[in-house]
Amino acid sequence: EPPDGGWGWMVVLSSFLSHVFVVGGFKSFGVFFPYFREEFDEDAANTSWVSSIQGAVVFFGSGLAGALGNRFGCRTVVMTGSLVATTGLISSMFVTSMTTMYVTTGLVTGLGFSFMYTPCITMVGLYFHRRRSLATGLGVSGAGVGVFV
Repeated sequence: EPPDGGWGWMVVLSSFLSHVFVVGGFKSFGVFFPYFREEFDEDAANTSWVSSIQGAVVFFGSGLAGALGNRFGCRTVVMTGSLVATTGLISSMFVTSMTTMYVTTGLVTGLGFSFMYTPCITMVGLYFHRRRSLATGLGVSGAGVGVFV
């Protein structure tokens, strides 16, 4: 029986913050779009592949993230995902071609975001039974805050 509170509220807070950064980071690509086009001298179609690849990897990687969460625990998968996403984002600062940006920002960062996103939703349900809907709603509402900010 889940404890319905206590440390669970810290899990909700961490889920909220994870959603702020994952969804906010993913949805903020439009801010960087014109700079990427100018820097790499690419057209809009080629530049938009960066966010398309990232989005596909985030959501199609959810099955893998869920399976790894079941095998190794959600906490381990989320922390690994944050390290992978950080590696992708930092390495994207040094790219010199759009193709490399597809790999660093699209694949690597997308995989890290996927490992952070799915277990954060699952984890909340492990700490709540009676208030699960409220807790999950509060955790996922970080997505809206991330898009707004």
